[in-house]
Amino acid sequence: MESPVKMMKWFQEHAVTIDKARQMKDEERENKVSIGVLMDSDKPSFLEKYQTVREQAKASLKK
Repeated sequence: MESPVKMMKWFQEHAVTIDKARQMKDEERENKVSIGVLMDSDKPSFLEKYQTVREQAKASLKK
């Protein structure tokens, strides 16, 4: 896109929520961008996993 401002305006004009997109016909969804929660899961975050790896590494150094 030509500029960040034009890009933001394009997204404002073409963004639709997931719920709204589900109600639209295929033709209506053309050139639209779905926004919202695409997936919701209970998994540890990157930082939580990283902390676990650090603790394991520290423990292995003490052996």
